[in-house]
Amino acid sequence: MLFTLVLASSASSATANDSYQAGISSFKSAHYEQALEHFVAARKAGLNIPTLHYNLGATHYKLGQYRLAGVAFSAIDNDATWGALAQYNLGLIANKMDQPDQAQRRFRNAKQQATTDKLKQLADAKLTSPDSNASAPKWTNHFSLGSGYDDNVFLADDQTLANASDESDSFLEVAAFANRYLSGNFADGWRLDLGGYYRGHNDLNDYDFGAGSVAAMYNRLLGPWHVQAGLRGDVQLAGSDHYTSGATFRTRAYRRFGSVGLRLTNDFGVIEGASSYDYLSGTRNRLTAEFIRRVNKARWRLGYLFEINDRDDLVLTNEFFSYSPTRHGVFGAVEIPLSERWAAEVRADFRTSDYDDQNVEIELDDSVTQMARDADRISTTLRLAYRVHRNWQLFVEYQYNDSDSDFDRYSYNSSRYQIGIESAR
Repeated sequence: MLFTLVLASSASSATANDSYQAGISSFKSAHYEQALEHFVAARKAGLNIPTLHYNLGATHYKLGQYRLAGVAFSAIDNDATWGALAQYNLGLIANKMDQPDQAQRRFRNAKQQATTDKLKQLADAKLTSPDSNASAPKWTNHFSLGSGYDDNVFLADDQTLANASDESDSFLEVAAFANRYLSGNFADGWRLDLGGYYRGHNDLNDYDFGAGSVAAMYNRLLGPWHVQAGLRGDVQLAGSDHYTSGATFRTRAYRRFGSVGLRLTNDFGVIEGASSYDYLSGTRNRLTAEFIRRVNKARWRLGYLFEINDRDDLVLTNEFFSYSPTRHGVFGAVEIPLSERWAAEVRADFRTSDYDDQNVEIELDDSVTQMARDADRISTTLRLAYRVHRNWQLFVEYQYNDSDSDFDRYSYNSSRYQIGIESAR
């Protein structure tokens, strides 16, 4: 273990230096809570040097505060002097948090960045003989159970169901996801992914929605890139009826450019609509590019989406409705640990949808409207979580959606409130 104290050569002010030296003294005496107070005070006084971040990480680790330790080490994981050591310690933290893929990725970064033979040997040992709890095949899973209120149930679930409704209702929502490696590991191996989701409403049961999926993904390290490729099958329910089923071929690649991570994902799907929804049958290709960076304690994500649909569309006797949009979107999120137990997250996205063909719709007064459907949607989510146990946390969440279309019947806004509990291990 390389969680040892590092001495600073200088400080930016007398106050910062006094706090920093007090933190060193407390750490040496194994008074880690006092050490943390002094190091935080030094940071607030203006000290911003790699050794302070390193010592903060070491102190958080000694206190069992692994998430905050990770935040501190991530602040210097690209530093020319301390980056390799920070990467190694981040690998140790990932093992503590039962994240074997992340641990191996960090150890590999440490080996590549190491400037000493000792650190290269330590990292190589972790890569060739990882911790027993990380190397044994095991399930990684996420479970969430929540209850809430939606003031616009019908449009909140799926925008492809085009009739407007302002019905509101309470709901119960459950989601579960799990994966494990069937052979090998993230550097060279096959992984099984399972997922399920269901939202049931108190009164408006026809608008319940469920989905299930199973996927087999091949993982491989190719130079600095971690790539994935595989096939996913899924099925969806609307109310108690079959909605759609399909197969998606996914390719994904991730790598770091200095302090910024880049994730590229392409999903090509073949969708088959049930008998009542056969107009949704067809293909969809969705490409996303996402940039990820940690700045101080906050983890930022910013991305772009491009999607093309070629569906059968809905043809009635004298009407036509297009369900084949071309979409562009931008999205972003920031996750901020407020303390060891509290964390906040803000997500937002904007998406524009241009439908390929002109709709032909007969109005109530028998007039005919013929034009292409365009729609813009803005969605924002605010989330606050409180960790009650190493693997469990409570959360409250608010989501607002606003969609504007050149057809008034497709314009809507909705607010959704939810409280729940979730687990990740």
